[in-house]
Amino acid sequence: MIRSFAHQGYYNLPTMGSVDMAFRYTLPQRKAIVSLYANDLFGTSRVVRRTPSLPYKEHYNSLREFGASFAWKFAAR
Repeated sequence: MIRSFAHQGYYNLPTMGSVDMAFRYTLPQRKAIVSLYANDLFGTSRVVRRTPSLPYKEHYNSLREFGASFAWKFAAR
């Protein structure tokens, strides 16, 4: 837990983190590059902030993201 000071008083932040992963493959003769990536694989980057002096809590979420990219080199070199 991290304890921090705010204008409303102290609040506690639980620890958070994320595991990201990416793969990149270059085709022979370097004509194309294929990339795959994923962010926050285990869904751990979620924080709920509670302020003791106020009757509400705030949720901070980071969405999981998966993607792929493909790049082709048209130049002669």
